[in-house]
Amino acid sequence: MKIVDVRATPVAVPFVAPLRWSLGVCTHAVRTVIEVETDDGIIGVGETSGADAAAAVDAHVAPLLRGQHPMLTTRILQALGAGLNLPYTLPQSVFAAVEMACLDAVGRSFGVPVHSLLGGSVRDAIDVCAIVYYRHAAGATTDEVLDEEALCERVGDLAAATGAPVLKLHGGVRPPREELHLLSLLQERTPGARWRLDPNGAWAVATAREVARSLPETRVDIEYLEDPVAHLEGMAQVRRDSPVPLATNMCVTGFADLAPGIRLGSVDVVLADVHYWGGLRANQRMIAVCDAFQLGVGLHGHAELGVSLAAMVHLAAASPSMTYAIDVQRFDLAGDIVQETLPITEGRLAVPSAPGLGVELDHDAVERAHRRYLEQPTGDRIEDPRPASWGVTIPVY
Repeated sequence: MKIVDVRATPVAVPFVAPLRWSLGVCTHAVRTVIEVETDDGIIGVGETSGADAAAAVDAHVAPLLRGQHPMLTTRILQALGAGLNLPYTLPQSVFAAVEMACLDAVGRSFGVPVHSLLGGSVRDAIDVCAIVYYRHAAGATTDEVLDEEALCERVGDLAAATGAPVLKLHGGVRPPREELHLLSLLQERTPGARWRLDPNGAWAVATAREVARSLPETRVDIEYLEDPVAHLEGMAQVRRDSPVPLATNMCVTGFADLAPGIRLGSVDVVLADVHYWGGLRANQRMIAVCDAFQLGVGLHGHAELGVSLAAMVHLAAASPSMTYAIDVQRFDLAGDIVQETLPITEGRLAVPSAPGLGVELDHDAVERAHRRYLEQPTGDRIEDPRPASWGVTIPVY
């Protein structure tokens, strides 16, 4: 079994409506789909964030993969890291997509699901955290975002439709006091649900400390506060007197961040990610470090399409200490690239038992998404922190 071809396709899938967060406006989920084909006709698929991976795969990765056995992912990733005569280092997201596609191919060849290749599943289903963004009305300009009442109505419908036990608000968009009030309203619409608040590092340390201390007053069932500030030292300062746990997917994003984050006492929960940690097995190594230092582990999601979502479920299934509900954002997407997206039932995603990742590409949908990417290749966001009419020009309070 040898790899004979590698294909990388940048795609863009639109959101139902533009999403606003602390760093701008997102209009599309922009991803790279990777297909690894073997000499016995098996095709393994991977997906990663952004579109930059496509050019790197075509120019530098594909030649190194041809002739390799897809099972030998350690050797493949080592070759990618050390065998490239490049003036830059390949992003970890490229490693992640390559490994994902190789594991999918191996699973299909052996007739086993990917979680079996990661050590085996320890659970049959995975709890879901439904991600909630401020968003604009469909077709509207970026001058106004969805008002509080409309957002509360949408969240109530989302909670009822999915049964998600946890929801997360991406804040840092409006002044913190307004967002704490909104959280209270959202809790009323979702009785029994837990909430996470994630301003994506938008706040100053003093503001974050004040918000953390104020959270119990809202009477919202807060599971954790995620990335209130954008650096480890600031997170440590906030955490010293925070009555709620702090989580991060922005301050601890690689192995070089783990030691200082642990030493400073910056976080309670580290969020894994199937892309930027460099693959599923790299995430398992990171989780082992967190286990050693008794840190909680969750799983970050952002604009994942069907292939990445499946990979997230396999990782969570094979990770005993990943007890937090995994982030899922698929509810804002106007389409997908797989024939059947994994269903959510009563707030949970069933762990696939089919060979490989358990999903099949919809090649017509991939082609449509690729054409859409070519029509607007600038990416998935407009860097416009806030409309000028709000009278605020920087995302820090």
